[in-house]
Amino acid sequence: MGLNKRYMVELASGVDSLYLSSRPNISEELFNQLKLQSQSARDTDEDSIPFEIGEETFQVLNHSWQKYAVCLRHEHGLIGFTNSKKLPGIRVQIYSEFIHSVGVNVALAWFTTILSLAGSAVEWTVSRIDLFMDIQGWDLAIVERSRFICRATQFGMDGEDSKFTGYRFGKRKTGTVIARIYNKTEEIKASSKDWMKLFWGSRWVPSEDVWRIEFEIHSQFLREVGLVPASQVLESIGDLWATHTNVWLTHRKEGEDSNSSRWQISEEWKFVRGCSFVSDLVPLKRIRQVKRLHHLNSIMAGLKGYVTSACAHSEAVSLSECMEFIKSCLEDYDRKSRTSFLETLQNKRAWLNSL
Repeated sequence: MGLNKRYMVELASGVDSLYLSSRPNISEELFNQLKLQSQSARDTDEDSIPFEIGEETFQVLNHSWQKYAVCLRHEHGLIGFTNSKKLPGIRVQIYSEFIHSVGVNVALAWFTTILSLAGSAVEWTVSRIDLFMDIQGWDLAIVERSRFICRATQFGMDGEDSKFTGYRFGKRKTGTVIARIYNKTEEIKASSKDWMKLFWGSRWVPSEDVWRIEFEIHSQFLREVGLVPASQVLESIGDLWATHTNVWLTHRKEGEDSNSSRWQISEEWKFVRGCSFVSDLVPLKRIRQVKRLHHLNSIMAGLKGYVTSACAHSEAVSLSECMEFIKSCLEDYDRKSRTSFLETLQNKRAWLNSL
């Protein structure tokens, strides 16, 4: 299907992911304290241990995050710390849900305030930023590959059960730019991101596939174009989109010229170039409700299986009798366990709150 001018619409657009780095380190005292907390979590077989910064509760994870020895998790994102001189002392990943609920600038300001309360005057640079546009009305087929002109030499196609789901341009190891054009509807089916539908609003037609155009832009490219402070990057989102949809990747009308780079820009791609970067914000509470419901539904089959397997060892003949039997089994197990049921519940609740 080609362009449907009556129907092709932009559902949402903007920043979907943001990874930050800052050179100033946290104090050696605080780093060692967090490292001891992380070790304590490992020693007690806990996933994490609570840690307060200001009025916010973080979780010190029992493992490192990439090359960062200590990691704090919050419902808004991750903060990694290292005392290595070869790396920026602080690394942050802001969760996309937080960005989509308050806007990228407010999200950045929140982490800046948190690190200030922890004793670090940060100077943010962007390690990675993902810009996206979700659209309906353009059905991308495999036969259209020849109409994409890209500066990257690496190219790939994705599929699921023999169904084409998208294109990939570029490789992450180059540290510059990757582009993805993929079926967001199919991706949501395979993930826990049903909450994305909240941002599409009344513009979204459920019976039609949603396609995402996404550019993953890394620090090396940003340095090459002179965008170093995070504030400069965020002020230049429109220019970055224009650069990558005008020069780096384009979609063309098939022409008679043997050189496809001289073909005219397609109407579909002109629409993509006109990305508004204006999206609805959805309260974080609403996003969490959708995520938790999805998580609860996803574990029900397993829960039923475990409960019935356990109760097969009993004479229970009703659900209430089964629950009494499970309760007695858990109480008995609790007496032998290193970690109590309530402690485990609190840890799981803390994890759920970080979703």
